[in-house]
Amino acid sequence: MMTNTAKSTTSRPPSVSKASLLFTASLFLIVSSYMFACLNIALPKISAEFQPDAVLLSWLSTVIVIGSAVLFIPFGRLADITGIRRMILIGMILYTLAAALAFFSNSINMLLVARTLQGISGAMTIGNTMALVSIVFPAEERGKALGITSAAVYIGLTLSPVLAGFLTERFGWRSIFTVSVAAGLLVIILMLTKIRGEWRGAQGEKMDIAGSAFFIGSFLLIMYGLSSVSSGLPHWQSALYIGAGLIILWLFLKWELKTPYPIINIRLFKNNRIFILSNVSALINYASLFPASFLLSLYLQLVRGFNAETASLILVAQPVIQVIISPLAGRLSDKIEPRILASAGMVAACLGLAIFGFITPETPIWVIIGTLMLLGLGYGLFVAPNTNAIMGSVEHKYYGIASAALNTSRNLGQMFGMALMAILLSFLMGKVILTPDHYPAYSAACRTIFYIFSGVCFVGIFTSLVRGKVR
Repeated sequence: MMTNTAKSTTSRPPSVSKASLLFTASLFLIVSSYMFACLNIALPKISAEFQPDAVLLSWLSTVIVIGSAVLFIPFGRLADITGIRRMILIGMILYTLAAALAFFSNSINMLLVARTLQGISGAMTIGNTMALVSIVFPAEERGKALGITSAAVYIGLTLSPVLAGFLTERFGWRSIFTVSVAAGLLVIILMLTKIRGEWRGAQGEKMDIAGSAFFIGSFLLIMYGLSSVSSGLPHWQSALYIGAGLIILWLFLKWELKTPYPIINIRLFKNNRIFILSNVSALINYASLFPASFLLSLYLQLVRGFNAETASLILVAQPVIQVIISPLAGRLSDKIEPRILASAGMVAACLGLAIFGFITPETPIWVIIGTLMLLGLGYGLFVAPNTNAIMGSVEHKYYGIASAALNTSRNLGQMFGMALMAILLSFLMGKVILTPDHYPAYSAACRTIFYIFSGVCFVGIFTSLVRGKVR
């Protein structure tokens, strides 16, 4: 991704048409978003079979995010050296194998391993897919293309609860992974037959192994420290892990400034205000919004008594709005300053989370659906314009690192959001299995957590507004 020598090239894949790439990329993003979200609706069924506590259950949504977050940048750099198409193809093969492993899981630990492998496959594919789209489409069409690919993500999120709920109710929770296997095989076939070119932005350069180890180690330690707060570990030990992670992160930054082939060129971005604040805004946006589907899935099925299929039909209100809004917002961001659209999205998301702070067992369903639609409006207005701002703030040859950094920010945001949610659940409820006796306490905990995440999102409004103008 960083190009330091004359050996580096930024040539466009010679055999890739825009239509073929956009179709394949959109299909993959539908599949990947299904992968990330499909288990939320099946959590009560999984809980009934394996009997984990609420915190361990939340790790099914967390480990897949961790697997992606810590590896986006190392795999993005490796793709620039060895080939983006090759990395995407290897990632899709791993994704399909991991889905098969999840299908055959006979314990919560085996399922956690499968979800971790799916997260790793996401790090190999998602960021590189978005980078390739940004490379092939010129600047005047980039917002439109990113809007379409963003809509593909939300189509996957729309299909995920409906399809997963249908399969879970009729064939059991394992059946939801049959879709992942079939779709993964289809994307692999398309990659082999339709995407024949290759793109290397750093051909001939060396992989920064030490920097990658520093980066991965630092974030793993930080996240383990955060998660251990809710697992009963003494607070001083949790602080020790977090402190060790921050020290290694500092060593990583020092190393990147002196190595000839860094995985992240720190000097390139340290004075790029738009790039930095756009990534910070993305982290805040996903940290505050990502845990909502987990909380609401359990609320609808446990507190309100809906089955998985009915709950999925309620939850689908959010991604439906995102599918409608994202292409429009992406196209508008080619003409209107992206920070205006993205900031408006943050305002809508903040308001939606605040409304959910009043949720009770008696809240009318139309209020829940309407608030989910408001969250969908916020997501839809934010994502494509924010992505366009990030890609527009760097030179063409740095699209790889820019895309990897954005995806890292997104997944770190999701990871921090889920970790904070787990900590708050543990603090508010204790380490308990969610039986009917604990449903009122869970409902009260949801209200507090939504208030807190609304406050986090409120901060993001200002980081988005003050980023500066792209044009």
